[in-house]
Amino acid sequence: MTYIPLDTVERQRQREKTGERFITSDEILLSEMNRWEALRWNGVPADQIAADRWYEIEAYAPRSSIGRERKARFMSLFPYVALKRSVIAA
Repeated sequence: MTYIPLDTVERQRQREKTGERFITSDEILLSEMNRWEALRWNGVPADQIAADRWYEIEAYAPRSSIGRERKARFMSLFPYVALKRSVIAA
């Protein structure tokens, strides 16, 4: 399955506010895993944007050994999310 980032209207607004980018490099991946973990450990409930970000992390194939090791640890801590991936209304 090829992952296509889902740029829903909700996510577009969120990205405008935060300057968030799609995961296109190991550096962005590492940053997003850190941010996602911090939100989850602090008890912030998983909203749809957080769920979409998890799917994006899960789908990205790291190029570096550090990225691969870090992603393996991330997936062992958070092997799944409860929310479905966003869908764009037809």
